[in-house]
Amino acid sequence: MRRFRFLIVFLPLYFSSLLTTLYHTDSSHFSLNQIHASLANTPPLVPDEMQLVQQRMEKILKKHRFNGSIVISFKGFPIYSNAVGLADFSRRDSLTTQAPFQLASVSKSFTAMAVMILKERGLVQFDDTLTTHIPEFPYKNITIRHLLNHTSGLPNYMYLADKYWPKELEMSNEDMLELLIRRKQPLYFKPGSRFDYSNTGYAILALLVERKAGISFGDFARKNIFEPIGMFHTFTYNPGLLDTIAVQVKGYRYPARRGNEYPNDPVNNVLGDKSIYSTAEDLALYERAWVSPVLVSDSTLQEAYTKPVLKNKREVNYGFGWRFKEVNGKEVVFHNGLWHGFTSTITRFVESDLTVIVLTNTSSKVGSIVFDVARDFDGILL
Repeated sequence: MRRFRFLIVFLPLYFSSLLTTLYHTDSSHFSLNQIHASLANTPPLVPDEMQLVQQRMEKILKKHRFNGSIVISFKGFPIYSNAVGLADFSRRDSLTTQAPFQLASVSKSFTAMAVMILKERGLVQFDDTLTTHIPEFPYKNITIRHLLNHTSGLPNYMYLADKYWPKELEMSNEDMLELLIRRKQPLYFKPGSRFDYSNTGYAILALLVERKAGISFGDFARKNIFEPIGMFHTFTYNPGLLDTIAVQVKGYRYPARRGNEYPNDPVNNVLGDKSIYSTAEDLALYERAWVSPVLVSDSTLQEAYTKPVLKNKREVNYGFGWRFKEVNGKEVVFHNGLWHGFTSTITRFVESDLTVIVLTNTSSKVGSIVFDVARDFDGILL
């Protein structure tokens, strides 16, 4: 079983010191620039290289007609941060780096982290069956690990919601479980025998967190993930909170223009598979918690980056909330998201420790942007 041990590295002591400061300060906001300034005395790029990064990024964003927010980090240092275009094409509101985007499936890594925290507190084990913790769960022999790795075979709750759920009524995770119980559909396959990307699995994991922690998934994520690492522009779906945000980002069908905005969807309120809102700068802080034992131990992180093995002995390129692949022989850890016009990615090139975070609200192809960055920066960074 291949492990991504090389990904689990300890950041220098200055980062640990910074996190200690975050825990013991009365300040409510930490900008990415403050984090950057605290990281080390010597940045990884000299001024001429930073200028070259700026010039190349201008060309890349212009080529893709970029509308969104982007942060590029190298060895944990933010070397480029920008927000370009419009948050709302009707009101003509401009995007800012503090405007939160719907992360879509990038949210899954947060769900995985929440479950990992539960495991370290002794509340669950990865190989527990779901019925151990949610007795009414209608499928036997499905484990937490099956859900994390997308090997459960669960049917898609969104298909059931489209057919059986009132369009005007928001669905909760408890509602989703009740719908699965009422409309019990057969599994797609025997658990552990195949890989099939499952939104249902991650929505069930968020419900598991709520049941075991005794609080909402949003409150658990805020108290145990967002706030400890200074993600003060990050939250789970909340219509009331969204309405208070000065610049509210809307999701658009292509081409992005007035009238192409996606309407509200009742499953927006189902958490775990999607519906965390964040900024690219907050995500740059969060990504570091996956390469250093800040929120969970090194051994748990190693387990998250372990490829599962199916019953036919084939490996799956998906750990706990992250996908794995090779590009030109180099390891890449990433997750993309797509939901109602919002497209997102966190992509880390492991060997070089180059991370590209892209958030858009115009159905853009974020993967093309990421690999343009990797290609154009090859001479500078890789």
